[in-house]
Amino acid sequence: MRLGYCKYILCVLIGLSSLVGLEPNALLGQSQVADTSQYQTANQTQDLDDSQAKVLNKPPKESRITLLTAAPGQGDVASVFGHSALRVKGVRGSEDILYNFGTYSWDQPNFLLNFLRGRLLYSLSKQRYGPFLNAYHAEQRSITEQTLHLTQEQEDAIISALAKSYRAENRDYLYEFFFDNCTTRLRDIITEGYQGELVWAQSPQRYTFRDLLHQYTASDAWLTFGIDLIVGSRTDRFATMQEEMFLPDYLMSHLNDATDRQGNAIVASEYLVLDFRELEHQRKQKETNWPFYLFGLLLIIEVLIFARVMRNHRVSRSVVWWDRLWYLILGIGGVVLAIMWGLTDHYTTKGNWNIMWLSPLYLCLVGKRRESRLLNSLIIVSLALGALLYLWSGQSGHLAFLPIIGLVLLKTIRNLLLQSRQHTYNTEKREV
Repeated sequence: MRLGYCKYILCVLIGLSSLVGLEPNALLGQSQVADTSQYQTANQTQDLDDSQAKVLNKPPKESRITLLTAAPGQGDVASVFGHSALRVKGVRGSEDILYNFGTYSWDQPNFLLNFLRGRLLYSLSKQRYGPFLNAYHAEQRSITEQTLHLTQEQEDAIISALAKSYRAENRDYLYEFFFDNCTTRLRDIITEGYQGELVWAQSPQRYTFRDLLHQYTASDAWLTFGIDLIVGSRTDRFATMQEEMFLPDYLMSHLNDATDRQGNAIVASEYLVLDFRELEHQRKQKETNWPFYLFGLLLIIEVLIFARVMRNHRVSRSVVWWDRLWYLILGIGGVVLAIMWGLTDHYTTKGNWNIMWLSPLYLCLVGKRRESRLLNSLIIVSLALGALLYLWSGQSGHLAFLPIIGLVLLKTIRNLLLQSRQHTYNTEKREV
């Protein structure tokens, strides 16, 4: 599951797809098993010391099934949230096969349109362990392997479920970032494979979906800004324990705490196959909130413009074009939010009250109608109503939204004051 570029635009577009989490084919593999002749085997790639394994008290049956969890990556929105895959050992002789629900095809019809509308098909693919491991090694991302404690019947049930899912008629599925992705599918297969014996340990700590996303985007201020802009109030409800396992790290953590009905641990052993934790710690350092400082600086410029216009009682041509640029950007942003709310299947972009301050109405002000009392009054009402809807829905916003809203408010008040003064002047002129 893995959610560069022009950060101002593409971070938002990537966020559109419910933060869709696209995953590069080169990293996640193709729809058929890759040739491993040019790769080292898993054991050749990484020799493990016994000290790297956490062996539990009860000696487990050596299961052929393990869960692989890849740590979050860097420089690619698709890799920010990590990834999960199931490894089945000895499928054919000594061959190990990975089952990966995170693949998609660029060749599917209407790829871009389906991506934007939230109707992108993902597929279950099989690939060999060696290429998978080497790809993550090249990206310097840790991989944790958890061997499951399974009876023969449970192991057969999981392998059977994977085989059934890999049938041509079942292989493709409609991807949904929070509720049906490459990690939730593994969660469900593992749960069903234990045939009612799996007991998840309850955790008292609960997070909203937005909080869970922020845990992974804190190191990229613009990505955080884009996500907060495009996702709505639905992401501000608290996720259940089952729901938060849409993230690979949370599935791995909850499996560590899970037991069967006899109290035996589900995870028989855990190995750190690739260890880049020091690098990952550096990547997770919180980035300066650049969007807030940038828009804060623009707000200061707007304050200076406001003071100058009020002093001179007129708007210069440069200020007119400055306003038009802002209204164009804000209006286009409002159209995008409206489309994402009403014309797509993305669950997270519904109920997005950012549209009350990032409104399509601004497009009406690009021309000479910026002096319209009605339009400017509607914007004031929209901002006030948006504040109430934020409180009512519980939606959280990014700190950088405040200077943008302040900037819009100053422009609107300036327009209304100038229009009022012009009206007074015209009235006095007629009386004379």
